[in-house]
Amino acid sequence: MLPGVSLELRQRAQHVPWYRTYPLGLVGLVLALLGWSTWLLRDQFRGVERAEAAWRTEAGWRRAMEDALTIGLRARDLEGRLIYANARFHELTGYAPAELLGHAPPMPYWPPDAIDATFDRFRRTIGGDAPREGYESRWQRKDGTPIDVMVFEAPLRDARGTQVGWMGTVIDVTERNRAAERERQAAERLAHLARLTSLGEIASSLAHQLNQPLMAIASYNAGLRNALQSLPGVDARLLSALDRQAEQAAHAGRIVHRIRDFLLRRAPQLEPGDLNRIVADSASLLLASLQRQNIALEVELSPAALPVQADAVLLGQVLVNLVRNAADAIVASDAERCIVIRTQASGRSAQFEVIDRGPGLGGKRLDELAAPFYSTKADGMGLGLAICRSVIEAHGGALDAIDASAGGACFRLTLPRLEVEHAG
Repeated sequence: MLPGVSLELRQRAQHVPWYRTYPLGLVGLVLALLGWSTWLLRDQFRGVERAEAAWRTEAGWRRAMEDALTIGLRARDLEGRLIYANARFHELTGYAPAELLGHAPPMPYWPPDAIDATFDRFRRTIGGDAPREGYESRWQRKDGTPIDVMVFEAPLRDARGTQVGWMGTVIDVTERNRAAERERQAAERLAHLARLTSLGEIASSLAHQLNQPLMAIASYNAGLRNALQSLPGVDARLLSALDRQAEQAAHAGRIVHRIRDFLLRRAPQLEPGDLNRIVADSASLLLASLQRQNIALEVELSPAALPVQADAVLLGQVLVNLVRNAADAIVASDAERCIVIRTQASGRSAQFEVIDRGPGLGGKRLDELAAPFYSTKADGMGLGLAICRSVIEAHGGALDAIDASAGGACFRLTLPRLEVEHAG
């Protein structure tokens, strides 16, 4: 320690300039701003979540409403590519979404036999020429079933109003068209029935008027035969011809009489007879007309008698109608020109069959073929098989139709067979 030198220590508060405390405040402010922005961001995220939830709810509602619609909805871009379809549209066409979405024309549900016509309509629609009142079209489901649809097209625009495609509304009108067709057919049938009623009245009157000339023919024939028989040297063949002429005149009279009775709704006159004889007599009347058509007729009669209780004239007319139908089918299809008529016993029944080599039944059942006013012929009245069936049922029998084993059709008539002791 130096003489005369002293050291004095005093405690003193340190002075910090204001600018040296600014960074701490700035850090605090930044932290406060970060907290505030975090709160705002969190609130914004919550708003976005609420908006997304509302959007999902709205989308779900819209999808549920679209799927609940009974009409189909589809959206296509400007090139015709399918970009949207609701559940009803997929149900109408039978195709799954994966099979249609993104698909460009031609579409799978377009009918193969109408591709060109459908393409023309598609080009008009894409070109802006779609009719405002809509248009009707025929589509084909995935399973091949045809459907009739009514289509309404409207421009599809984005938020800026720019057209980006077409929105179509599709309505299934198949049942409506079927109902309209049924109504049209019913109207035609009523008109046809009115014509047939008039025709029946005319035929009844004509049948009544034909009786007199037929009786006159029979009388003149009998007088001529008696006169010739009294002369010497008359050829026996001439007398035989007159006998045949008398038989044919009598047969024509019976036919006219029975037809008139049938038109007047009288019951058939059932008498004991042999089905073989009825079939043979009726077949003999068809030989000339079948020969002109170059159609061979084979008659295979049962070796045993087939006694039945029947109206021989009406039953013969049924056979004639069935054979003529077979001949028409053969000529129309250019099939083998042969018709077989076969009689046979089947248990306690007697049957005869008419078999042809035509196109067959085409999958149709007798109920459809024998329906009133249904005909496979362009000029047919649709009453032939219906009348045949009613005649057979009036005899207590049944009429059936099947495909023949060798091709063509087989119409089988079954009648109750009389017991032997009652047949004679």
